[in-house]
Amino acid sequence: MKKVIVFLLLAAMMCSLCACGKSKEAEAVEGLIAEIGKVSTDSRGKIEEAESAYNALSDKDKQAVENYSILEDAKSTLENIEYCDLVSRIKEMNENSDMITSQIYDIWDFVGVDLVGYALTCIRGITDEAPLEAYKLSQNGESSDWDDYWYTVVGVVKYTLYEDDRLYEDFNEETIADTVSTCIAFNVICEAIDIENTALANDIKAFKKSCSDEYTEAMDNMDEWYLESSLYAEFALNESGSLTSYRTQKDEYDVKIKRYQKIAESYE
Repeated sequence: MKKVIVFLLLAAMMCSLCACGKSKEAEAVEGLIAEIGKVSTDSRGKIEEAESAYNALSDKDKQAVENYSILEDAKSTLENIEYCDLVSRIKEMNENSDMITSQIYDIWDFVGVDLVGYALTCIRGITDEAPLEAYKLSQNGESSDWDDYWYTVVGVVKYTLYEDDRLYEDFNEETIADTVSTCIAFNVICEAIDIENTALANDIKAFKKSCSDEYTEAMDNMDEWYLESSLYAEFALNESGSLTSYRTQKDEYDVKIKRYQKIAESYE
């Protein structure tokens, strides 16, 4: 009789242990969470996969997932990384806008209101090394489009790049290479500002949609910061008005942008 009782007790204990075991679904979720590893900007896919699988579990299986806190920490870390990345990108766009407005201001101050438009048109007309290649061909007596580029290059050299009154006949390959390189750099920055302005609008909207309530105030400030930064970017790419009003408007943007930036950085 005692043997029968012992057997029944062992059977009951085994059933109890089986009942307390994890389901395959719960174990699978733990595996997905473990695969997240060190969180970076590339971790969103793994985090969302693990979270989706966890949310699909029954309440009982959810309680069995022992490393769920790792998933929560990963989500929080990713939010902070993505927020800081947005802050960094807005700052970089503003720095690029500063570079362009400063160059435009210097050109404007040098050539005056009547020629600033022409000077900038010349700069924006050189987006690759075609003028330099055409010049090289012309120097070798080969057919080229150098005559078509000549006025544009002259406009850049005479009105923007050099303080000395360089004569047209002094042009050489080094001067033209410097001219072309400077114009390309200017236009690359302008293009980067334009592309990033649009990209930021979409990425900020996406982050706001997915982030937790913890970032509500931070994102309200970022909305204002981005709005001023976006307007500043457009201002940088489309000069207008007088030199005095241009400088005044730039200074007004600087004050607003720096105020919002300081607040944004306090949430990092």
